[in-house]
Amino acid sequence: MRENKFRVYCEFEVDGELHKSMESSASWFLLTQTGKLWTHDPGESPRPLEKEYKKAIPLFYAGLKDKNGVEVYEGDILNLRYRNQEPNIVVLKNFVEDTFWISDELGFG
Repeated sequence: MRENKFRVYCEFEVDGELHKSMESSASWFLLTQTGKLWTHDPGESPRPLEKEYKKAIPLFYAGLKDKNGVEVYEGDILNLRYRNQEPNIVVLKNFVEDTFWISDELGFG
């Protein structure tokens, strides 16, 4: 069975400026069965992530690793060397069937 792991892409506002990051000061994230994200810091109670961030998007683990052993997540942009072309590849997720596929600029996927 594939591991159900994810990382979180966040948009947050600091001094009126919108920032985008996958970095967070939170110790951990919890994704509920209803799709809500919660966060928790040491010594604090768990709280909904929406209170801190304008937008938080869970990016699910595809169950794959790249040639350097780095885990591949939904939305990652990869490079594929095919003959003399090097198109960008984006890992997508089908939430209905819970399957992953790769979409590329060559028209496959």
